[in-house]
Amino acid sequence: KDEAREHQRLVDATHGRRTRSIIVTDSYHIILSAVPKEKIMNAKLTDIGFGNSIDSDRIVAIVPSNSAPMKRLKDEAREHQRLVDATHGRRTRSIIVTDSYHIILSAVPKEVLPVTDNPRNSSQACLD
Repeated sequence: KDEAREHQRLVDATHGRRTRSIIVTDSYHIILSAVPKEKIMNAKLTDIGFGNSIDSDRIVAIVPSNSAPMKRLKDEAREHQRLVDATHGRRTRSIIVTDSYHIILSAVPKEVLPVTDNPRNSSQACLD
């Protein structure tokens, strides 16, 4: 943990809560999480491009990024530090809204993103 902190490879995602699990990524980053290991292992993940995934149960809506209201939503999320950029420097094609009010930018078009059988993720949640 100390060595990872020294090499700037430690991410503390506990937000001041107790560390319940430690995740080691393939790029040797260490993520401290307040989420129990069992919940992480049972999560249904949706690939949002470039090796990034999100828990399908947390997705509220997937929307295109080209409208003015979505650009305002993105700016507001950035201001409140709830914006996650998963585009890897590419053009934003879709915006994912989560139940925790986080806004995730993806370079993958919403038509390509898989929609799960979660009732919140029905076709109504993928807005045009």
